[in-house]
Amino acid sequence: MPETSNQLLEPKTVRSATKAWRPRHRLAAFIIVLLVGAASGLISASPAQAGYVGTNYLRNWATGRCLDSNAAGNVYTLPCNLPVGSNRYQTWEPIFTKKIDGFDLIQLKNVATGRCLYFYPGTSVYTTLPCPGANNLTSVAAGVYWFVEGTPWYQVRFESFGGLGRCLDSNSNGNVYGLGCNSGGYQFWRFGY
Repeated sequence: MPETSNQLLEPKTVRSATKAWRPRHRLAAFIIVLLVGAASGLISASPAQAGYVGTNYLRNWATGRCLDSNAAGNVYTLPCNLPVGSNRYQTWEPIFTKKIDGFDLIQLKNVATGRCLYFYPGTSVYTTLPCPGANNLTSVAAGVYWFVEGTPWYQVRFESFGGLGRCLDSNSNGNVYGLGCNSGGYQFWRFGY
């Protein structure tokens, strides 16, 4: 009997319990470090790194229709396809460029085409140009930049950077164009359905 009692108190038994505990302890510590690192990375990330506001539909306040495009680069509004995201041509990604006078300057990238919403001189709006990135504020590329004005993405207006006071506008027929900025509901958009 004393031999059995000694076997229970052998160091092997204590070490094996300690070894079994160490990997779980290390795994828990590793997970905590990852979570803390991820949280601090999200908190300190710049808007471009964090994906700015993500991708979603842009729905017109007056018509309830969604901003849409096609492979040819035409831009219009159509009834929103549900569920949200099921129509990639109606899905847009605002890309943060920089702040100017307190307003965010962005590009609106169509998810299906990978091209940016472009305001041509006059009133025409298309998605025929690639997104030039944040460091190309030339007069040629100015039409792809938009100032965001309004409540954070719930009711916003997009004023063209190169459009001399023109805002993204629409009508109940589904036409999209640039028009002098005003307070009408046809110039206000909601990011999300």
